[in-house]
Amino acid sequence: MAKAKTAKTRKKELSIKDLGVYISLLTDFGFKRVFGIKEVMIKFLNTALDIEGGITDLRYGNPEKLGFSKLERKAVYDLYCITGNDEHIIVEIQYISQIYFKDRTLLYVARLINEQSVTGKDWNFRLPKVYSVNILNFSLEEALQPLGLKMKRADENKFVSHVQLIDRDTGELFYDKLSLLYIELEKFTKDFCDLKSFFEQWIFIIKHLHELNDMPERLRNDEVFERIFEMAKIARMTKQEVTNYLKDLNNMNIVRNEIRGLRNIISEVSAERQCFCNHCAKGQCTCSRKKCPCAKRQCPAKGKCKNCRIGTKIEEFRVNKGQNALLLTGGLPAPRQNQSFGSA
Repeated sequence: MAKAKTAKTRKKELSIKDLGVYISLLTDFGFKRVFGIKEVMIKFLNTALDIEGGITDLRYGNPEKLGFSKLERKAVYDLYCITGNDEHIIVEIQYISQIYFKDRTLLYVARLINEQSVTGKDWNFRLPKVYSVNILNFSLEEALQPLGLKMKRADENKFVSHVQLIDRDTGELFYDKLSLLYIELEKFTKDFCDLKSFFEQWIFIIKHLHELNDMPERLRNDEVFERIFEMAKIARMTKQEVTNYLKDLNNMNIVRNEIRGLRNIISEVSAERQCFCNHCAKGQCTCSRKKCPCAKRQCPAKGKCKNCRIGTKIEEFRVNKGQNALLLTGGLPAPRQNQSFGSA
């Protein structure tokens, strides 16, 4: 199948000349433009989720969930749906890897669940079913690399993970009203000719639509797929819509490049964890022990210890280049006062 020429990451801003035939569904603009169509969302969710009886109708809710106080950061979902049977579904597309993405998923779900509480003494604590669908343009293992952490998985090539609360000892389902779905696009490597299921066709379209020149013949007998390809045509968009899409693409590239810069900083420091501080046992410093002077940034090595400098480097990057990038991606937490990154 012929693929259109697509723009690669570059320093200069993208223009309309760099675009192909279709928009990318990996961008916020493209994802919301297509999955903001009710019929498209219903068919996708019925394919991705095992909901008894299926979804026959849904409405879109307010994607912004405020914190418990004015000081708390609000949660903003990409798309939020409520089905006709009062099932609540969060749908997220995440292009840039995020270290604490699983934590963010739980926070978003917690905000949504808390919103379902009813005031008054008569409420019996009954909650509706909640689903979180997360489409990631990276692997969960990749997200943890900057921290030097590894994720143990029985099948490292598995690109779909269905997560629920189970009894650890028996493996039996303990609570059926909370379901988390993670789709890792990086691990989905099939060519179109090798697709075996309707679900795989959906994943292929989400990942590769912007690379195609035309709609594959095999998909033309499906009305929803035909509508997706029609809505995703750049030639069908207004001048303002194209401008908004290009802005989304350029912002995405900026964030991606800045995160790479931050990762290089982390890698530089993590590559050699030798410390010249005489107060550290055997000359090895992990900067994670409360008794270690490095944790208090009082290293007698006077700045020669790489572990003591990491907090300063991250802060400099945050201020000079990557503040918005870190906020958008969840990035790395700001170093605590008087502590270097990684301190206890």
